[in-house]
Formats: sequence, C-alpha cells, structure tokens
Amino acid sequence: MDIETIPRAIEIVGGFPRADWAIIAAQVEKEIIQRTGGRAGPVSERDFITSTVDCQRQWMRRMQRHLGGEYRVHEFQGVLYLTEQPEREASQLAEFIEHGLMIIDDCLEAASAKKRFGKLLTIGFTDDDDYADYIGHTYPDRSHTMKNATRMAGASWGQMRQGRDLRGLAGTQLIIEQPKRRELRAIAHELSHIGLEHLSLPAWLSEGTAEVLLRMVMVEPPLKLTPASWGQHQSYWNYRGLGEFWKGDWVDHPGEETRLSSELAELIVRAMNKTDESRFNYFLLNAQPADVGRGAAEKWLGNPLNHFAGMVLGEGPWADKS
Repeated sequence: MDIETIPRAIEIVGGFPRADWAIIAAQVEKEIIQRTGGRAGPVSERDFITSTVDCQRQWMRRMQRHLGGEYRVHEFQGVLYLTEQPEREASQLAEFIEHGLMIIDDCLEAASAKKRFGKLLTIGFTDDDDYADYIGHTYPDRSHTMKNATRMAGASWGQMRQGRDLRGLAGTQLIIEQPKRRELRAIAHELSHIGLEHLSLPAWLSEGTAEVLLRMVMVEPPLKLTPASWGQHQSYWNYRGLGEFWKGDWVDHPGEETRLSSELAELIVRAMNKTDESRFNYFLLNAQPADVGRGAAEKWLGNPLNHFAGMVLGEGPWADKS
C-alpha cells in the first residue's frame, strides 16, 4: 500500500510532511479485508502490524527526503529511528529506548498497553530550529522547545477509543533535539509518557507516574525531600491549597510552582503505589480527568485523594482548601 495515494494521509503542515495515522489505520484495515476476500470480522493483528510497519517506513523515508543532509532511517526491533547519527550511536540509543519501554510495561503490569501496533517513530533533529519548528505545530506556545525531547501522539485518546483500539498509537513519535547530547533522562521521561498514553489520566497523575517510571528506567533512587524541601512544601501548600494542583494546569509551565507540583505528584503516586501496588495499577486504568481521579481513588485505593496528600505532607488543611 502506497500511503502517498491515500487522500489526506500525508499533508505538508508547518513546513513538514505530517501523517494522519487514524486515516492510515482505517485504510490499512480496509485493504486487509479486501485482500482476504472481504470476510467479516476483525482483521488479524499480525496482518495489521505488518502493513502498519510498512506504512511507517514509507513516512520515515518521506521525512528523510524532506530533511536531506546525512539523515538516514535505522530500523530496529521496536524502533524506527531517523537521524544523522552514525549507525553505532543510533543503535545504542534505540537499545536504550526499547529497554526503557520494556521496564515501563513491566512496572505498569495490568495497566500497560500490552500491545504496540507498529514501531516507535523516533526522529533526532540535528538542527535546533528544525526541532523547534517541527514540534511547534503541536505545541504552539513553544513550551516544549525548552526540553531536549518530547513526544507527539499519533491519534487522540478519543480516536483510539472509537473502535480503533490502540491502533492509532502507531503514529506516536519520540522527537529528540541534538541526540548526540545523549540527554537520556529527558528521553526516559518522554518514554514514560508514551508508556501511559493509552490511558486517560488526570494531568497530575500522568506527570507523577511518569516521574516514578523515569527513575525506574534510569535506575535512580526514589525522590526524598530534605527537611528544608519538606518545610517549603508544607508552607507552600498550606498557603495555596491543593485545588490547582489536582487540576494539573501547572504541567508544562516552567517555574517554582511546577517544580513543587511535580515533586508532590511523584511523592503522592509513590505513596499510592506503596499502599497496594496491584490495586494502584487498576486505579491508573480507571482514573478520569473529569474528577481528577477522585472516584477511582476511593474505589480502588479505599481513600480520597487528600488522604494520600496527607501521607506526603503531614497534617494540614488539605481537605478544606482542595
């Protein structure tokens, strides 16, 4: 199947060829049905994955031609990597990515995606301006241009739930700025979000869980607050309350509030997980943004959200101010 012939499958947007993976997934399914005699019922996952990976290769080659220079597409078991890096360096980074995703899935257990319909599309931009321009279409406020890596979803969560299962995730991209810098911690953070993207999580929970998973990938010890840091948290949240924290508007806005919020989210997630690891994974499966996870916390963890905030912050007027 030639994706260039599929209407609206690839369009130049923001100066780069962009693929609509929901359209491509639908066409892949349609062609498999036609090829197998039009029989009713779902297509085989093996056929779908094989055809999808072929479409991924085509799009990556299109991006390679667009970028020119020394860019080459390197293919690995779970990764397609477009970069100007030499083969050996590209292989080392792909190995880190594949190993990281394996660790993340193992940690999530019941809450993991379990299946990936294709390979992780990874682009390492040599030029900082190309990196900023490429992700600027998805993040127009340019907040992500201050990171060394970011992710771009292949399809919205709504599209994935509308009969497409997780197949729209075939277009998920890991975008890296100056890969030669080997900013592995930034890459691990984005891998953690990629491992969670099949879930519909409140922002605070997504960020906190991603930070916990990042430390697992990087083999780092859990976050522990110094007495001075703990006092800063106590003072800050005693004054501000937790209402804005649970809403998660602080995510992706650099500053002191974001630092404190990210630390608190990570510590709350770890406290929840420590309470009951297996039930925490079901909490992840059922937490919803609409109520910032309150209902799922009470059902699966047996306590309201503020109970877990209290486990981290100690006594305080959390219930009154949240």
